[in-house]
Order: sequence, then C-alpha cells, then structure tokens
Amino acid sequence: MAFQKKEWLKRIVQFPGRRKLTPSGIDNVYNVERAEGEVLQAGDGFTKENMDDLEERISSGFKDMEPFYGAYSSFPIPGDPNRTYIDNTVDPRLMYTWDPETSTYILTGGAGGADGSSIDIPVTLPAEGWTGEAAPYSQTVTVPQMRETMTPLLYFSGMGDDAQYAYSLITGYEAGYAQMTFYAADLPQVDIPITLKGILAQQLEYADNTLVVVVPADGFILNEDLGRYEQTIPVEGMVSGAQGGWDIVRSGEALTEAESKIALSITDVQPLDGAIKIVCLWPPEQQYMLKLVGTFTQATEGTTLLAGMQGWFDRVGKLEDNFGDKFSAAKAYAAGDFCIYEDTLYKFTEAKEVGEWDATKAEITTVGNELNSAKLKSELSLIETITLGANGYISIVDKVPGTKSYIFATLSSYLSASGAFNICGTGRYFVLFGEPNTTINRLTIQYWYF
Repeated sequence: MAFQKKEWLKRIVQFPGRRKLTPSGIDNVYNVERAEGEVLQAGDGFTKENMDDLEERISSGFKDMEPFYGAYSSFPIPGDPNRTYIDNTVDPRLMYTWDPETSTYILTGGAGGADGSSIDIPVTLPAEGWTGEAAPYSQTVTVPQMRETMTPLLYFSGMGDDAQYAYSLITGYEAGYAQMTFYAADLPQVDIPITLKGILAQQLEYADNTLVVVVPADGFILNEDLGRYEQTIPVEGMVSGAQGGWDIVRSGEALTEAESKIALSITDVQPLDGAIKIVCLWPPEQQYMLKLVGTFTQATEGTTLLAGMQGWFDRVGKLEDNFGDKFSAAKAYAAGDFCIYEDTLYKFTEAKEVGEWDATKAEITTVGNELNSAKLKSELSLIETITLGANGYISIVDKVPGTKSYIFATLSSYLSASGAFNICGTGRYFVLFGEPNTTINRLTIQYWYF
C-alpha cells in the first residue's frame, strides 16, 4: 500500500508551558513537572512508540514505490498508477503503468517492443535552432516516429568537450506528434548530436511526408530479366520497406503528352535505404518530377515544386504542422498560424507576441473551412466492373469524368475486388494498379481539382 498519513494531534491545555519547580534538596537543583491546569487534548507525544510507527509507515511507503517485477500475467488487478510494473521475463524488459481510466496496463517508453525490439533514432540539435529571450531556451525538431505518449531515453552521441557541455545544458523535453521540443538552461554554442533510445518498435507510426525528386531521362537501364527499365534516385532518409504513394508533378494545368506517357509507363516505385528505384515499361522522353506522398519515415522533404502545386502543399503542410498544437503563452504567433485553445481550433488574424491568450487576435475555424479556402473541390465517378491486366495495371483515361484537369484521385468505395489495388495519376490520365488480373466491382473514384 501507499504511504499511510497520520494526523498528529496537538496538545491543548489550560496553561501552555507552565511548570512547577520543587526543591530537590540540593542547592540550585529543582524537580520540574507540568502545571498546565486542565488538559483539553493530550496530543501525540514524541514517544518511542510513535517514532517506531512513523519509521514503519515510511518504510512501507518506499517499498510500495519500488517497481513490481514479474511476468505480465502476474501483475495485480487493479494496479497502482503511481508504481512501475516491469515484465522481467522478456529481454529487454518491458515497463508498464496502470491506467485507472481504462483499467489496463499501458506499455511505456524506455523499454522495448512487444517482441523485445526497440529502435535508436539519431537527432541533431543545431546551435542556431534555439529560441527564447531567457532560460529555458527551446528548440523543436522533427522526429517522424515520435508520438505524445513516448518517453525515449536521451544519450549523447557526439565527441568533444564543447558538444558534451552543450548536451549538459539540456534540462528536459516534451514529446509531440512527429516532433520533440527540447529545453536548455543556457544557449548551446555548438550542435548537439543525440540518440533517442527505447522507442517501441511495434508501436511505430510514421508521419506523412510529401517530397518531390527530379528524375533525369538518361539514367534508365534495361533490366533484361524483368523486361523493364529501372533507375535508382538518391533520397536522403528513405528506408527500405517504407509505405506510400507516388504521382507525377505536372508542368501546367494539365499533363503534357510526354508527362502522360511517363505516368502510364511507371509500374513501381520501390523505397530503398537512402534511395528509391523507379521501374517503368519504357524510358521517359524527358526529365520529370516524381511526387512521393504518404508514410515515408524520415525522408527529407523536397523543395522543388512547380508553381501550380506549391500553394496547395504549403497550405496543407501548415495545417498539419499546426492543428495539433495547443496554445502556448511562451510562443509568438504570426497571422495565419493555428492553435488549439480550450479544445477549440483558432486561426490568428494578426501577429501575437509571447504572452497570455488574446481572443481579439484570433478567430474560431475548422479544418474543413481551411481546406475549402484552398478552393479544392471533387467529383465522383462510378465504374461498374473493371479488370487489371496481366501486368497489374489498366488505364482508365476514358472513364475520367468531365473536362477538368485533376490534381489527384482517391478511391472512395467499391463493392468487391478479387485482389488489392490502388490508383495513381494526375491531369486527365489515371491508372489503376495492383495484383494482376484483379477484378473490381462498382468502384467509386473521387477526383480532386482546384
């Protein structure tokens, strides 16, 4: 059990502090006894019994604060939310806390995954990235794998006395969605390399990330075994097995004929460690830009976007960056920034300096309103039945509705399908791709445009 508090009673008497002196028979030596009159409350005295009881209660309280060790199946129900429970039957050991709201044990950071696995994430805090007029100084860095509930362990991974001293200035951190905010007691003068340890491998989620890579036309080589052309493009931070989608970035309001042929020719984009491999039916006639969208882990965001798309990506990126942030009095906001205050989404109508909340400088909004302000619209199209070819794709150019140039399409619904499939394309040219010979019934596609 937890430490048991005791209410100590005060001694209450008629004449507090009064004593009676009785001569002892020895010069200047007296016997002293209380002469307090009526005793209204005896109180708890400074006795051996009371002190022994205090020692026992303190000892029991500390004992209950010690971690509980044992198999997960042996954890007590209910648990103590103030205590740590460690499953020492797996390697590495897993740490849990009791959540009284859900009446379950929650796996916390600093241990490993459910399969005994965890990952290390390198992070660098640049010297010029710190903000604030006085301590604590802060710096927020992107960590795509991070979530609010994670509590990784920090390890200094640099070299040299200057970097070591800079690391010692860090006083703590806050984990957020795909980011971490670090705090320092003074302004570090050099970059600080850090390794985050104990991220739960089985709970990893990846932040969506859109990047654009330039694909040269002269780099494709025929793979005679596959009968297809391939080119590997370096993409910093890409990892093998990452998931996501791809598309062609158009050079105008609609795809050119050459861009349309490129979109139709690509059969696969494979994530590799530090690169992507593009596989196509024929080599492109010109250089083009490939947009990668989705959960591409730590891949560095692209910066080369054509003017027709830049505004949309900037807007969506800003919304994603800000919608999850609660208002902070320690942060300055620019006009157009977003924050959550008292569970309500606000957009700042003018710049706000560091300080308490000022309702005159912000207005209530919604995600839908902000996306609609980008003038993004959509149309639905129904395909009764369609079958992918033996090569795993089929063009649906003749089934695209209207005469508009669409920026992308999404699968809205389908009645049944004999295999997995997806959609890609832009402008007026779209392709369904997936498992060869897949048949899809009553497929509804949503086409998006400005």
